[in-house]
Amino acid sequence: MISAPEALGGPSIALFNSPLPKENGDGVISIKFSKSSYWPGEEVNADIILSLQKPVKARGLYATLECVEKKHVRLMRQFDQYDYDRQKELGLTQSTNIKVTHQEEESKIFHKEFQIGGERKYYKETFPMSFSLPKDAAPTSYEFGHDDKIHVWKLKIRLDVPMALDKNAEAEIFVEGLGK
Repeated sequence: MISAPEALGGPSIALFNSPLPKENGDGVISIKFSKSSYWPGEEVNADIILSLQKPVKARGLYATLECVEKKHVRLMRQFDQYDYDRQKELGLTQSTNIKVTHQEEESKIFHKEFQIGGERKYYKETFPMSFSLPKDAAPTSYEFGHDDKIHVWKLKIRLDVPMALDKNAEAEIFVEGLGK
């Protein structure tokens, strides 16, 4: 569920702000959350603050909630006899003809887009919005643990400007919880 009333509400107090937005000459979009962290299934309240230098005609204002999962992958490759002999000739001796490599794979495990505002001119406004995290949301993690996975939740905002570069902002949402 998302709500984005056209009329501006009263002032909101932000406990957690997105990183300082970068001014690109056209203005900025910033995101303010009502809390610093959330639990799976909890409602997230945020203010999307537009501070544009001049009115901009756009097709819409969109928010995307996504979770990116990074995981360590171990790949094993067996050398054929030619490769094994070639490695020996080059002085790269190994005790086995199996090569193990490690790499990170990144995938989106959750992606949902909301429309906050329709086609019109945008300028200096605040758009309150709310949505619920999935009940089975993976907790935020920054280090590879016993499951070799990292989860990062983000709210991305996009002002869809026709025939020009879109204006974007993003902020991380910290999801509490124990690992699965």
